[in-house]
Amino acid sequence: MSQDTTETSRILPLPLLALRDVVVYPHMQIALFVGRELSVNAISWAQNQTNDRILVVAQKDSLSEDISEDNLYKYGTVCRIISTMPHDSDDNCIKVLIEGEYRVEIDNIELAGDDIPFGDDVNEFLVADYTRADVDVPLDDNQRKNTVDALVNLFANYADARLRNSRELTRVAERMDDLLELMYFIATRVGMDMEAKQQLLETDDLAHHINVLTEYLAKKSAEQSIEQELNDAVRRQMENNQREYFLNEKMKAIKNELTDLDDIDADDALVELAQRREAADLP
Repeated sequence: MSQDTTETSRILPLPLLALRDVVVYPHMQIALFVGRELSVNAISWAQNQTNDRILVVAQKDSLSEDISEDNLYKYGTVCRIISTMPHDSDDNCIKVLIEGEYRVEIDNIELAGDDIPFGDDVNEFLVADYTRADVDVPLDDNQRKNTVDALVNLFANYADARLRNSRELTRVAERMDDLLELMYFIATRVGMDMEAKQQLLETDDLAHHINVLTEYLAKKSAEQSIEQELNDAVRRQMENNQREYFLNEKMKAIKNELTDLDDIDADDALVELAQRREAADLP
């Protein structure tokens, strides 16, 4: 799969969808529950006016209900809305399936209105001016393949230890030959914190992307190895304690058996002596 080269192109604003605790990357599909009015209106407008395209960006403060430019990151992803459906139990919420297309830098955010080329008398929503900001991949085919193979191996170990559907995810990763797509796929599924995931979208330094992911996966692999060793040591100690307890109990039982036998032998000896005394008719 070919890589995009960095380019700068300005186009018309897009409706903006702000997300909490989620970073959406290019190439990735994700299902979201959307309930805030500005966001629901933005999705409705995108489906009717912008060919299902919407600009998705993460909030800095995920606890805030308000959507403001100061609380939004400067980089986001232009996405395609694949489908929407009502929420089963909340009439004010919808479920949206989106797919990331390309990375962008946000230049300006404002409410749709008379000065926005979308028309008048619309339900309130936010729109954003943006600049497309593709990430360059300055690697030859051999370097790219080696990097992809290394990331897939690290991710396979991580998934096997921490993710429920590890085999399926590993198979998907193994089929990816686009380095950026693979990195975004991995970043979506690992347990990095929100800020670290956003930084992978903020920077266009490929080496930074690779270092962040490899260091994180290697660290988690080492932690898993140490945890496994500790678990094995605890299990062995428990087994030894159980074995020792069993042997001690067995020794107690054997000693009890031997004591009973000794008591029986002593009684028999006394009976024999009494019989011999009577037979000898001693004075």
